[in-house]
Amino acid sequence: MFIEGVSIFEINEAKIIAQKQKEDLIHISGLSIAINNIRSYINNLTMYNPLGKYSLQVIDLAALYKEKNKKLRKITGK
Repeated sequence: MFIEGVSIFEINEAKIIAQKQKEDLIHISGLSIAINNIRSYINNLTMYNPLGKYSLQVIDLAALYKEKNKKLRKITGK
């Protein structure tokens, strides 16, 4: 099984928010929404599978994102 997901989010620029909030919305909340949609899709796709339905494990996306940023900062020196 191969599944690829693409999500497009639009942030209303009429509401002025800080850059950090915008980044969190895109990178943490947006990624979480996208992964949950893929998780639901896989669950529904395999629902009637003779081996039973498949469920993706839960991932702590905020911790994953923070760890990735730490590694990037070490590499770039920022």
